[in-house]
Amino acid sequence: MNAYTKLPAPLRFGIPVVLVFVLGLVLWMTMFKPPVPVSVMNTQDFGTYDVAKQLLDTEGINYKEASDKGRFELLVAPDEKSAADQLLAKNGLQDRTGLAKKISCPAAPGFTANKAKTTEYNNCEDSKKVQNMLLQAGALAASVTVSQEENGTLIGPETSKNVSAMVFLPPSMENGGWDATNAAQQIKGAVGTSIDRIYIGDDKMQPLFDGAKGEAAATSAVASGNGCADMANAAEIATKEAAVRSCYEGTIATKLSTLLGGSDRFVLVVDAKVDAVSTSTQAESSTAGPIVSSSSQTGAGSTVKDVTTPPNTKVTSSSKAAGDIGKLAISVSLDKNNVNANQELAVKRMLQTYVNASRKDPSPVVTRFAFPKGTGIAPKATAAPQLATGGSENEAPILAATKTETPKPVLALLAVLAIGLAAAMIIMWRKSVAMKQERARMEQAFQNDQRLFENFAQQNPEALAQDLEALFGAPAAQR
Repeated sequence: MNAYTKLPAPLRFGIPVVLVFVLGLVLWMTMFKPPVPVSVMNTQDFGTYDVAKQLLDTEGINYKEASDKGRFELLVAPDEKSAADQLLAKNGLQDRTGLAKKISCPAAPGFTANKAKTTEYNNCEDSKKVQNMLLQAGALAASVTVSQEENGTLIGPETSKNVSAMVFLPPSMENGGWDATNAAQQIKGAVGTSIDRIYIGDDKMQPLFDGAKGEAAATSAVASGNGCADMANAAEIATKEAAVRSCYEGTIATKLSTLLGGSDRFVLVVDAKVDAVSTSTQAESSTAGPIVSSSSQTGAGSTVKDVTTPPNTKVTSSSKAAGDIGKLAISVSLDKNNVNANQELAVKRMLQTYVNASRKDPSPVVTRFAFPKGTGIAPKATAAPQLATGGSENEAPILAATKTETPKPVLALLAVLAIGLAAAMIIMWRKSVAMKQERARMEQAFQNDQRLFENFAQQNPEALAQDLEALFGAPAAQR
């Protein structure tokens, strides 16, 4: 306590003020701390999750996003939970991946079971096998149906298996990021059926692989890209090649932007060659025109006839529509600073869906190196959230949590309090300095008075009395 009393006056007054300020700030932050958000949706289905966010945005309900182990969660303030629950329930939103439960089959029938029971069990086991393969390939959930169809032949009925699957994919694997062709090939070998009897679709009922068409459905999606209408209608070979490049570049760039999280993380080059069904030809020929004038000259036993005719030039040309795509070459450079090895592998798998073996397309060339500053295409503004990819290709992306910012009124209040505290400290310091100077002046005056009295006390009283009598003209004192 003695040490505190010996402190300078500004510190003696300032320390309690600071303690009161800190205590008040702690109490204020405790009272006004935002409540812990509560969950209104926790789903594996990113499509449902995305629609729920749009609905909450429409109604002006604030929310936070979280993601963990393939599940996507929306959290709102406790006082908004009731409104959010009613909004989502009214729109019938639910985790559709829950409908695609893990398949479980009954016990195997005995050798005495009829053909129908045996077929049902075999179909169930094949469906279970296909579902496990799709889950291992990165799907969040899968609904699989395996059925058998009898086709009559000259020898007898022949049985073929039909495989139909619907997969729920994480966002990083949508838009061509999942290799449906490779999955179909694996299913073909595991189930023992032909590739034309396999169909794989996504949760939006869009085909990812349609074996009946003999190709991945993703390759047909280029019809919606930039320049695709010109590609279909172009007659000139050069025009069609330019349209093909524009169409594929627009489509692939969109998918790469979604897969990598930005269009500034890659540089895409597409080269296309178009087969010439017939080349444009043009021919020019000249013939004699009609007679303009003629003259004849006779002499020396001969007759000479002079005929004047203008030239008659004829030009013929032919042109037919350009043919189909003869070769498609794709090369992509990735920014090593923002794209990891797992994303590079996902890009290679996605680009492989554009390779057509029948026309002998070269394999896509994918390279990854550190881009210099300013390289790549500037990212375009988009309404869709950008997702940060995790460490594994099959791992669901982690959505960046919504940043919480301190309200501006709170910052203004804190600034006013800090300025007020600083001003109070300065005023107290100046008052302390003035008091210290006044105390020093009073001490100096006291010391002067003390020295005066000490000098007075040291003088001879009788001599002092005589001096006073002489000064005031008083008679000498009787002794």
